[in-house]
Amino acid sequence: MAKVLDLPAIPPFSVSETSSLAQRWDKWTNSLDYYIRASGISDQKQKRAILLHLAGAEVQEIFETLPDTGEDYKTALEKLNAHFNPCKNIAFERHVFRQATQRADESMDAFVTRLRTLAKTCQFDTSLDEMIRDQVNEKCASNALWRRLLREQELTLNNLLSIAHSFKLADRQSLEIEQKFESSTHLSSIERNRDFQQPRRNSAKREDNNRQICVCYCCGNEGHRAKDVQCPALDKTCLRCGKSGHFARVCRQKTNKPKQYRENARQLEQSDDDSSENECLFTLMAHNVHHRSDSLHMLEIEHIPVQMLIDSGASVNVLVLETYHRLKARKG
Repeated sequence: MAKVLDLPAIPPFSVSETSSLAQRWDKWTNSLDYYIRASGISDQKQKRAILLHLAGAEVQEIFETLPDTGEDYKTALEKLNAHFNPCKNIAFERHVFRQATQRADESMDAFVTRLRTLAKTCQFDTSLDEMIRDQVNEKCASNALWRRLLREQELTLNNLLSIAHSFKLADRQSLEIEQKFESSTHLSSIERNRDFQQPRRNSAKREDNNRQICVCYCCGNEGHRAKDVQCPALDKTCLRCGKSGHFARVCRQKTNKPKQYRENARQLEQSDDDSSENECLFTLMAHNVHHRSDSLHMLEIEHIPVQMLIDSGASVNVLVLETYHRLKARKG
């Protein structure tokens, strides 16, 4: 007697997706077997009808073209298996298996389970565990775990899983310890900052007191330091040494010694003899001129050699009258 099914139906099988067709058919028939077992159906004809109904329209069209499909569930399933299994490409299935890589958020157990599912269509037979072991050793996400596995002389899949579990546990425990250490370090830093706040305020008060009683060595007044914007001598010139930035009363240069070139100073006086030349403003007469020979330099003016004394501080240029006439005649 047929039974009413209350279980949710499995999705139909898609024949149009040609990639891994045999592998997907095996997965679908496994889901169908679970569905039939859960529903408690034992009648062969009813199971055959459920197979064709849940497989979908694409599988039904293929089934109608197959010869000798029989009237029972077992024969119908064998015919469909024979149709889809020749489409299995062992080389391609193994290529897919070898391309599998552990994801960053995937545990080792989940990765091994995914590899076992991919290996079902690879026909590894007795070497299944070795192939999974080699794939995990090569494609695991942790470089530290990979280096640890390479140290094992006789590594089995069970040993690999045990080492991976130990690494995961150690990583979790070390992360907890680091978080606790960072938290305690942060609290200690807060306490240190709290302890230093009061001494820092006291130090600021002491600096203000020192600022009020200090004496400025640029102006001699109290209440500010040297070079302060409040200093009245900041842009003033000292009358003793001629330097800017301080007053004469606090000048550290006690004596104003004459410079050595004062020995060779020129004494000049104005003459009453005016010249009619526009280029000459006035003439001077020099008396008692003394100079060192190493102070004179021979220069050329209008290609005429003239012996001169270089004085960068002079406000006028003085020429001997004879030299002036020579230059004037040269200029024509």
